[in-house]
Amino acid sequence: MVRRRYKARSPLAMLRVKAGYTQAEASMLMQLATISLAGYENGIHDVTFGIGEQMARLYKVSFEDVRQAVIATKEAAGRQTIGKPLMVMSGAAAL
Repeated sequence: MVRRRYKARSPLAMLRVKAGYTQAEASMLMQLATISLAGYENGIHDVTFGIGEQMARLYKVSFEDVRQAVIATKEAAGRQTIGKPLMVMSGAAAL
């Protein structure tokens, strides 16, 4: 029996997985490059308000759920959680 190793997923990636999408499927539906989505999910790229809204709609979760997942992902990656245009603020300015 072959056992597959799975990388621990970030909180942001878990939202996508729970919604039933692969990175390729989600990135295609959001019209993003797969590498960009991977960057968001690994805390490398900042998630803008518009991307966060798209994720919330696609994954059928609240915007607040996405915002909290972005914060947790950034913290897990050891990156700052406050700044421009991180998904830390509420409202339309940034996520």
